[in-house]
Amino acid sequence: MKVGVTSQNFRTITSHAGKARRFLVFAQDDAGNTIEVARLDLPKELSMHEFRGDVHPIDELDVLITGGCGDGFRQRMASRGVRVETTSETDPETAATALFGGLPLPEAVAHSHESSAHKKTGTLTVTPRLSRQNSQVCLVDQVPPVSELTRLQVSSNHSDFTAQEYRCPGA
Repeated sequence: MKVGVTSQNFRTITSHAGKARRFLVFAQDDAGNTIEVARLDLPKELSMHEFRGDVHPIDELDVLITGGCGDGFRQRMASRGVRVETTSETDPETAATALFGGLPLPEAVAHSHESSAHKKTGTLTVTPRLSRQNSQVCLVDQVPPVSELTRLQVSSNHSDFTAQEYRCPGA
């Protein structure tokens, strides 16, 4: 059995499986030990979000472990014969070893394409997905347009962006 893990930094399990381009691939050796057998570093066109072809490198996997994905991604992978497991575990080898051993993975944080905004006395704290388009960071989710925000604080974890805080005018 081959188990893939979404890992944009090749160190930890990352979310947004549909946009992932880097994967660690694990198998078991003859003694039953979990071993890394491959690393996939795919071009953007081969992220499942972009891919529209027939044969994909992920098709070689039996299971894909990720920190999060939407239902559409799960369905698409199932149609390709790949089972998707989501988890809050951050260590790829630990997660693969648990899966090989038939152990349950720690439950993942719920994934949603809807905004997870919470208003707090004039401050809108948001954790939506951000997208880089034409060298601009763009909000993807139902939050105020960037033009209506006075401060945008963003932290970068390789190609993943997370919003930390937005201050709205008149706050």
